[in-house]
Amino acid sequence: MSLSSYTLLSKFDYENLVFQMLQDFEEIQPYVYADSNYNATIGIGFEISANALYILEGMGYANNAKFSLLVSALTTAGSACYLSTAAAQEAINQAVNSVLGTNYGSGGGNFGYLNNAYNTSGSSAIADTQMQQTFNDIRGHYETTLDGWLLDVQHPTATQQNAALAQLPYSTERAALLSLTYNNIIGFNGNGSAKSPTLRNAIVTDDRAEAWYQIRYYSNGNHLPGIARRRYEESQIFGLFSNPVNPSLAETVQAYQMLTAHRASIEAYDKLYGYKIPTQYGLAGQTYGNTTIPHVQTLIQALQPAENVLMTAIDTEYGSLEKGRPYKGTRTADRPHGGRVMPRAGSFFWATSRLCATSMVIGWIAVALALGVPTVSAKPMYSSGHTGSLGQYVTSPVDLGATGPNYLPIYPACRALAANFNQFRTVRFDSRNPRLSPRYPQFRRAHWMPTAWNRRVAKRIWIGHPGGCSPNDTGCESAWHSWLKQTKALREAGHPLLWRMTVDLLGNGQRETIVRLDHILPYKSVYEHHVPESVPPYCPYIDVQMYMLPSPDPRLAKVFNSNLLISWGWRVGRKQGGFMGPTDLIENTHDKKHPYYILSWRRVGHHGDGVIGVAVLQWSAGDKWSPGYTGLPLCNIKWLAKRAGHAQ
Repeated sequence: MSLSSYTLLSKFDYENLVFQMLQDFEEIQPYVYADSNYNATIGIGFEISANALYILEGMGYANNAKFSLLVSALTTAGSACYLSTAAAQEAINQAVNSVLGTNYGSGGGNFGYLNNAYNTSGSSAIADTQMQQTFNDIRGHYETTLDGWLLDVQHPTATQQNAALAQLPYSTERAALLSLTYNNIIGFNGNGSAKSPTLRNAIVTDDRAEAWYQIRYYSNGNHLPGIARRRYEESQIFGLFSNPVNPSLAETVQAYQMLTAHRASIEAYDKLYGYKIPTQYGLAGQTYGNTTIPHVQTLIQALQPAENVLMTAIDTEYGSLEKGRPYKGTRTADRPHGGRVMPRAGSFFWATSRLCATSMVIGWIAVALALGVPTVSAKPMYSSGHTGSLGQYVTSPVDLGATGPNYLPIYPACRALAANFNQFRTVRFDSRNPRLSPRYPQFRRAHWMPTAWNRRVAKRIWIGHPGGCSPNDTGCESAWHSWLKQTKALREAGHPLLWRMTVDLLGNGQRETIVRLDHILPYKSVYEHHVPESVPPYCPYIDVQMYMLPSPDPRLAKVFNSNLLISWGWRVGRKQGGFMGPTDLIENTHDKKHPYYILSWRRVGHHGDGVIGVAVLQWSAGDKWSPGYTGLPLCNIKWLAKRAGHAQ
């Protein structure tokens, strides 16, 4: 089973729409560049490691005697991780040179669509033709991947592909999903499981609204503004409703069920990226067959047709909601509240909840929209776990003295932060509770999004973290492979170990990208090459390490990733059997000068049994007395556990 209705296109119009979408979404680059996932890429987002064959065929190398060797060389070079475009281009230049004996990258210019054996003149027209040929060759592969994903069959037969095409024919919906396939959101993981399973389930169960949500709000794994813009456009092409002018009542109910379940995440995402909703984009207003691509709508604009349908349905079944008119088809004795005609909001709640008795969430979201009441997600993001021992968090000053006490004053915001944490004194710390209380709304966390596993990036982070090893340590490589072995089951199960967020850390308008590696194993497990008999439960705020990518400011990234940031707290961390490093990031909206605090959570005690302390730092760009970036220690927040009638 699949979607019950589509915006159908001819095969010609469908192929044309897909090509125009990718031209609009992907940055067209005739030369090699490093994309947001550190992959060597060229053309219209062609990842070289996966598409070397098609890229070289498109350029005209298919009849070259060394074609197979050239494909192998580019595939190998493209498989590496590149943090800069220059490094990616140079690697591809050298790969081509090693096979063909050319001099790309030195006196021969860079290898690419504008400079290859079959476009020596640098003709843009030839480059466009070569890219078009590459795209035509690649698209068939992605169509097969999409068909297999729909059927949950990694390698579908021709018969199965025809069945999938019958379920999801040429349409704007299929075009949007193919774009996601092209962007590696749809497909299969290394263990054969389908990617984006929630999106797939929404498609095969005909839950269009949930599919729309998954595309628009939950498929920006790297949390990048450019991808956010693309997802807004793809979701618009997919469509919240099959008929956006007059949606069905069933689709209307789905839309409000979706909003009820995801309203908090939708509001948070739109707050971050709503400015990326393009009022104009390349496809808007273009016509493909009888279909004109609309402009991207805001959430309110998208839901407006559903509101009209819902109000009409209620009015039809229960009578007008306007004051003074009776409910149709009901006797006075059967009317709510003894037949008394209620004001608009009251009758709206009663009638809506009656109309949607089989889907109770719709009654609440409808009245919430009418009255402006905030809703609660139907699916909690975290579970509290078991209760922990009673105690409290208290602030303490940071001692900077090497030979004697030298205490810094406690930063005022630390006391409010400690009071916030004290709202969760009975929650075990191995739970995933976010520990941010509505009583202290000034504190909030930036939103982390899962990103694809990248072994090179993970190794770069892991080797640098305080509990890992130094690059000069002779046992470092062995310990790294031990960690890979210990986390293999998590990766194969699709559990994300790498996360990413973007944040304006210094409030200067530049958004830094921070990557987080999860499941950093505590204590000596990596050195001993086995999991200790007693390892504390994984804690999402402790067993992690954050790493800042070097763009847009390499100096800031260098300080953030440097041990200088955490050296002032290492004495306490090592003495207590744990290590310190940046593991958490909290924003204080009341602190206008330095709104972001870096937290270093740590276990206290030999076994790290859930007794938690946290060191808090504040970022500064420095001043004329102390130039450069630095992490300023604000305070320590310690947990005092009450046991046997006394505090420890």
